[in-house]
Amino acid sequence: MSDALKTLILDADTVPELLRGTSANWPANELAVADNERITYRQADRESAAIARRLLAAGAGKGSHIGILFPNDRRFIVSFLAISRIGAVAVPLSTFSTSSELLHILRHADIHCLLMSPGFLGHNYIDYIEQALPSLTPTPLQQLPEAPFLRRLFTWGGATAPPWAVAIEDRALAAVPHAVLESAESEVHSSDAAAIVYTSGCTSAPKGVIHSQRSLLRQAARQAGEKQYTASDRIFSSMPFFWVGGLSYTLLAAMQAGATVLGCKSSLPRDCLDFIERESATWFLGWPHAALALESDPSFAGRKLNLRGGYLFGALPENQRPASPEAICNSLGMTETAGPHSCGHLGALPGHLHGSFGRAAAGMEYRVVDLDSGEDVPDGEPGELLVRGDTLMLGMHKREADRVFTADGWYPTRDLVIRREGHIFFQGRCDDVVKIRGANVSPREVEEALNTIPNVTQSLVTGVAAEHEAFLGAVVITPPGATIDLDALPGLLRNRLSAYKVPTVYAALPVDKLPMLSSGKIDRLALIQLLRDTAMASGS
Repeated sequence: MSDALKTLILDADTVPELLRGTSANWPANELAVADNERITYRQADRESAAIARRLLAAGAGKGSHIGILFPNDRRFIVSFLAISRIGAVAVPLSTFSTSSELLHILRHADIHCLLMSPGFLGHNYIDYIEQALPSLTPTPLQQLPEAPFLRRLFTWGGATAPPWAVAIEDRALAAVPHAVLESAESEVHSSDAAAIVYTSGCTSAPKGVIHSQRSLLRQAARQAGEKQYTASDRIFSSMPFFWVGGLSYTLLAAMQAGATVLGCKSSLPRDCLDFIERESATWFLGWPHAALALESDPSFAGRKLNLRGGYLFGALPENQRPASPEAICNSLGMTETAGPHSCGHLGALPGHLHGSFGRAAAGMEYRVVDLDSGEDVPDGEPGELLVRGDTLMLGMHKREADRVFTADGWYPTRDLVIRREGHIFFQGRCDDVVKIRGANVSPREVEEALNTIPNVTQSLVTGVAAEHEAFLGAVVITPPGATIDLDALPGLLRNRLSAYKVPTVYAALPVDKLPMLSSGKIDRLALIQLLRDTAMASGS
């Protein structure tokens, strides 16, 4: 492979364009390795074309909403590409969904077809669907009051399909001619809706965020360029493809550069390290607690790891390891911008910019406004971050535009930030600002103070509703086997914070006991309940 091809970033604006580029430049390169399953770019192109032709024959087409219920394997990748190359709208479903959650998305997203795995990691999706849709009939075409727009269900995998579904991988299934697929692809435009991605909904009902082909792929090209991916890179990530962290930030970003995405089903640190070592991963993408769990594994020190980038700092070459996480310029992002909207980098920051989440990425704009007046605040003052730009969503499904955007197209993120020298410093969520004894407290400021204390690798500070008034609580996350004196924390914090900012209730958890959501994010509601229980037990 020539050096020119290794460093090429396609910057494709539609999935048909992306597939033409990958097929021309890296047909034999591995697109993904999931445990022992491998798929090349050539195979992904051919298999997605076959599925796309069957979907067109089944009545799907431009604008059809098609659900995807698969783990991070070839079935998700091929299905997403097939849906996108005919201009349909992919609706990824969480593999941790319950029956009631599946019903909510099937109905709210107006899904026309569902492509699904029979099960995964103890979840029987056949049973879940039958519980959610009791009106299913043993015919290929459905007409259901529970999901009025759902017409067809397809399974992929398993011995036989249930009577109400058809096996999408069946080569005998009706398919349109190649010429019809090519014609359909020619009508796919960068402005077309490509996906409805549902947020994790940890504190409210999940929102259906609509992204265009261009917004997903623009974010992907940006990540590939910022990280300087090449076709030789092998990117390990445990982030699921049904969230933007796995979809645009990882999978599609790798495709823009011809790189390989790596993933394994097991979440056990030793299994993940075995896989990373075996597959010669060059990048690690994941949440801080996931990296910490790997670095805390007893086998970590003896591993032969060859990472050149990412967030598993202990596996990077010694001259690339940061002195502290605060010295690394991270990125700030969300589902609504298909991933990061700020531009971070892995180089060290000067001391006065430690904790920065970077500047607005190319193509993005920022405003920081007062929470009450909505007027722009000067640099150095906290305010709500508003964003606008080329990776911003088209809108939210079943929400009026004026309930989502301002009149001039800005999206209020509800993130509380401070801007200094063009850099954004995340202070918490606007909704999380806590009024304690009449004064506003930013949880982020308290967390930053806690995180400097030995054996505190991460913390969560939040207001907790109580019978008379809210109190400020803190959960500190420690390495496995470490201990911490919770009674000493208030005194340590008073050396750095005003007295009213010091939490009154504390709890500690080792990183391997951290409660997680299916999105891979920390379950904040579970931690709030832990603080509430701790307060009740102590009589606070």
